[in-house]
Amino acid sequence: MTAILTTLVLSAIFCGLYRQFAQRRKFLAIPNERSSHLHPTPSGGGVALLSAFTLGLLLSATLYGAWDHSFVALSVAALVLMVLGIFDDLHGSSVRLRLLLYSAICILLSAFLLHGVETGSTLRAWALVLLAGLALLWSLNLYNFMDGIDGLAALQTVLAACSAALLSWLTGHGGHYALFCLLLAAAHCGFLVWNCPPARLFMGDAGSVPTGFIL
Repeated sequence: MTAILTTLVLSAIFCGLYRQFAQRRKFLAIPNERSSHLHPTPSGGGVALLSAFTLGLLLSATLYGAWDHSFVALSVAALVLMVLGIFDDLHGSSVRLRLLLYSAICILLSAFLLHGVETGSTLRAWALVLLAGLALLWSLNLYNFMDGIDGLAALQTVLAACSAALLSWLTGHGGHYALFCLLLAAAHCGFLVWNCPPARLFMGDAGSVPTGFIL
């Protein structure tokens, strides 16, 4: 509980500080025909919430024991996506380049996590890796699209992560999996302080892409 509450509080504080920074530096989401907001709004808050999430993971490792390699790999890959998202938020990049980089990360992580899973044949193993990679790619793009709607992406994350944690606990398979989900939910609860309608901060690609990827 200590790590979860700490993550929530840090996320709210970090997002508030980042919002002031983004306003000064003019890191703003400008409304367009697909936007739900009417005024330029600070964007890129995903950096703040993912920083709080990462610190929560580190604190949890200190309090409850080291994370399994699968959680570490997922978190590191998400931070790489965050860095790519920062670059895209600031400078923009082509759709083809983003698709190529996102696809490569999704497939590499899928191959790492599924290594050693018995499928019966090499062809089936690679088919499973490609299917998992496609699911990751779909999810991160879905959340990237939802980010421009006040509160939607973060609230969906909280509901999905808490539901996964509850189901894991009810079936007797809680532990680090449930904790990982609750830390993710806590980080997004802190972000919701600033993102609930009317939104005063958006995730940007730096937050929405890693969030969809982790989920």
